[in-house]
Amino acid sequence: MNELHVGVGVAVLAANALAGVWGGVAWLRKDPSRVFWACCEWRRW
Repeated sequence: MNELHVGVGVAVLAANALAGVWGGVAWLRKDPSRVFWACCEWRRW
């Protein structure tokens, strides 16, 4: 069971790192993420 928790933890950290890099690149390019804002619009309904 411990290996499962380590695997999930590593996957979460990797996903957060990827999101951070994606957001940083979009910010530097001054290009808003269409996927992010589409998700925000969907949640308002």
